[in-house]
Amino acid sequence: MRSLPEEKGRSKRWRVALLVLVLIPFVPELVIFATSLLAQIRGCQVQSDVACIIGSDSAADIIRRALEAGSFVGYRFSEGLAAAWLAACYVPVTLGWSRLWSRLLLAFAVSLTYAFAPYFGPGLSIDHLVNENCLPNEGFVGPCRIYGGNVGSIAHDTVRLGWSIIKGAPIAFGMFLAYLPIAIGIHLVSRIRRMS
Repeated sequence: MRSLPEEKGRSKRWRVALLVLVLIPFVPELVIFATSLLAQIRGCQVQSDVACIIGSDSAADIIRRALEAGSFVGYRFSEGLAAAWLAACYVPVTLGWSRLWSRLLLAFAVSLTYAFAPYFGPGLSIDHLVNENCLPNEGFVGPCRIYGGNVGSIAHDTVRLGWSIIKGAPIAFGMFLAYLPIAIGIHLVSRIRRMS
């Protein structure tokens, strides 16, 4: 039997692993928010025609590449990557929490997150940057100029990405339903072992 401090350390590692797994697909959105924050700190204006340079790159180019990455993640999740990613997330949920209800609640929260966020995250991450020079729409009408650079059609593509929820949400909820009997079975087996 493990000692209490050793058990807590093990649980903590699995909890950190879950946090990392949950955050990885949203790195592009975090990059967009960080870029916007740095641009504002530097005094750059969203609607400006002057390029806002951050490091050795323009803010518009950083945001464009982050949107491309975020859209890539969203489309791949709707094509089935969500199932594999959720399965990977369920491992630290199972090993990091001992109570059945904690496991089920966390698994449901993670599933709910991946049922919606990968498809709306990229669009929502640039929502605060929308201006008369950048109005993302499903028809791909008009350029999208942010911080003095053209983000391109990827801003418009983020609007269309939302439709991927039709394929992605059932995958996420299906994975949760598949996890239910597994979590209950693991709980029952561990309870039986404790009794004997």
